[in-house]
Amino acid sequence: MPSNWTNNVTFVSDGEPVDSSVTNTAPIAIDGNTRYLRDRLDSAQLGTSVVAVEVTASPLVQLGQPVFFNTTTQQFEQAKAAVTYDSATGTCIMAPSADCLGVCLYQHSSTLIDVLLAGSQPLNVSAAVTGTVTPGRYYLSSATPGMLVQQAPAVSVPVLFLDSDGNVYVNPAPRDFLSEHVHYSFELYCLPAGTTSPPEAGSVHVITADNISLPGWLNANNTIFNGLAPVGAAFGYNLAQHPQLNAVWPPIPVASAHLFLDTGQGLGASLVPLGLLGGMAVLDQNGIWWMSNCYGRVPWPTSYNSDAPPSPPSADTAPPTCPPQEFMSLLLSYGVDIYASKGGVVTSLISQTPWLTVTNPTGGAATAGALALNGNLDLAVNASDVAGSEVLKTFVSGQFNKGFVTEGIQLSGTGLVATATQTSTLNAAPLYQGVVTLGTNPTPANAELGAYIVRESSTDDRVYYNVPFLVFPNGQSSALYLTYNVPAAGLNNSPTLALNLWLMGLATGTLPALTVTYRRLAMPSAGAQVVLATTDTVMTINTNVAITAYSYVLVSGTAFTVAPGDVVLVSIVRAIGDGYSGDVGLLRYSATLSGITA
Repeated sequence: MPSNWTNNVTFVSDGEPVDSSVTNTAPIAIDGNTRYLRDRLDSAQLGTSVVAVEVTASPLVQLGQPVFFNTTTQQFEQAKAAVTYDSATGTCIMAPSADCLGVCLYQHSSTLIDVLLAGSQPLNVSAAVTGTVTPGRYYLSSATPGMLVQQAPAVSVPVLFLDSDGNVYVNPAPRDFLSEHVHYSFELYCLPAGTTSPPEAGSVHVITADNISLPGWLNANNTIFNGLAPVGAAFGYNLAQHPQLNAVWPPIPVASAHLFLDTGQGLGASLVPLGLLGGMAVLDQNGIWWMSNCYGRVPWPTSYNSDAPPSPPSADTAPPTCPPQEFMSLLLSYGVDIYASKGGVVTSLISQTPWLTVTNPTGGAATAGALALNGNLDLAVNASDVAGSEVLKTFVSGQFNKGFVTEGIQLSGTGLVATATQTSTLNAAPLYQGVVTLGTNPTPANAELGAYIVRESSTDDRVYYNVPFLVFPNGQSSALYLTYNVPAAGLNNSPTLALNLWLMGLATGTLPALTVTYRRLAMPSAGAQVVLATTDTVMTINTNVAITAYSYVLVSGTAFTVAPGDVVLVSIVRAIGDGYSGDVGLLRYSATLSGITA
């Protein structure tokens, strides 16, 4: 088809040069308009096509592609077969993009096209077809906007027919896909899902122990049915153990389903009466229910014994036998909409995780009908503890934000102690977790005080094998005077001090009795005077210890009371003629202070 109509035809003006480019301008324009009118007339001849001329379109539309009119953008756009949800009616309806009005017949510009609404025209549809273009019926694609397919999708919109000469016959008409259906047929398990044995003639059939992990029939009051069994039902079919049927249950509508029972007695199958009033079975959105437990009127052979079940049927490998072997069978047959069978509508909803449950409005478990979703996030938490300091902290805009926290506390070095609500082990050391309390080891009740030598009288310094010590020489009087400073704070109300001496004998024998005395100088209060103490107190200490040469022993004096801040003067005296023939060595002269509180 020629391009747009030329409104202004330019004629030759006076003074213009006479050449073909000038003189032919007007004839060329008139010729184009004439051809345009001819093509329009040809298109309208005998009503072969209906064309919407020079309409606004999306730049995405290409030649031959199906289009619909978008009422929001007020332009033609690429069509696509789709379904949307109508919240006003609660039903699924055709999407506006599926309302195909025709195909792009001609492109005047990127946004101005002619649309072939109906009829036949030669047209290249390669831009609308993936792969090779072949003659035949083309449908609106449900996958890609503006495309055509030859295999009818679930939402089928026939758009055009392409003949072998490249002519298209356009008559788009969305079909009522919900009016079409397919049939399902399932053979149910004719056996009890549990323990049973043949009853006596005239008695009822009883399943003494249900087993929900087996296929077949359970007692209708089993908790797996959540109290949804109809009044009077004896048994319920274990849909959970028949996954193929469970995936498409319930039928839409339920009334479309039928049961056919073949008892295996050579009589063939018969229709099972359904319904609460006189029916043998009931089919509803919650399941399949058998209403009778009477002798011989149950959905498994009367002679069935769960302790010795019959062998399953097998193909004959020998010539036919008479009478032929027959088994009971129960056939369920129903029709469903083809759109539902392709997953376009929800037929049941089953939770695959324990923390999310699907219930009916009253709280009972359900998979179809009016449904409610309930989430118990407590069940989403694994009971096992996991090591690691990175945790989920916040939930913002549909995402969890993570970050680090203190995983636990370990102690390093000495002097610290800890308690916690949870203690585990990391690298063979305690790891304190939860509420952690840190502290220090309590100060020992006793401490050792060092002494200051303030005066020596006739004592010597000696070294024996590089070990230095003081000596009280034999055969003369000698003395050692020491000072101990008691701390002014951190003591209880009655601290004591005890002298500890390491004495060494330089000859074998019994060490002499040394005279040990002490004197306390009390700490004065600020600005107060204290009378100087001038007398000593004899300390009880036993130094008469048998010893061998160059051996040493620890001797301790009886503890005596001191006060915070005291200065304690200690004198150690050896007299002449004390009966020991050797020198007395002194290796150490410490004192033990008790009563420390901090």
